[in-house]
Order: sequence, then C-alpha cells, then structure tokens
Amino acid sequence: MNTYAKYNQSAEDYLESILTLSKENAVVHRIDIAKRMEVSQAAVNKAMKLLTEKGYIYEDGKHLYLTEQGERYAQAVYEKHCIIRQYL
Repeated sequence: MNTYAKYNQSAEDYLESILTLSKENAVVHRIDIAKRMEVSQAAVNKAMKLLTEKGYIYEDGKHLYLTEQGERYAQAVYEKHCIIRQYL
C-alpha cells in the first residue's frame, strides 16, 4: 500500500468518526475521536490539522465540525462502509 492510500484511508476513518460522533452528540471534541478510534490525541491533532488544510473540517474553539465538502465525503465513506458490512 502506498503512502497516499494509507493517508486517504486514515482521513476517511477520521471523517467517518466525526460524522458518526456528530450524529450522537451536539458537539465533537478531539478526545471523543481519540477514544472512538483508539488512537493518541497527538495522532488526532495531526489528522485534524491535515483535514483542516484540505477543507474538510473547521474548528470553533474546542469543537470540530465538518464543512459541506467534508460532510459529503464523510457520508460517502459511511455509506460505502455500510454496504461492505452488509455483504460481510
């Protein structure tokens, strides 16, 4: 697997986590993502920086939100994963 594919998969996992957490809670915090994905807060911080640079998320203080572009991407990933789970 090349580096781009690894990054892309990781970004998709973070976006999907933000999407599902936002459906469960009014706000999403970095610690929520770290717990959900079982990763360190440093890993979440790095990923959030990259996702912000790509225009997929934005922050309002301590809260994370998907941009319109990020929500579309996260929803597509979520639907793809749901379809895969149905076949397994």
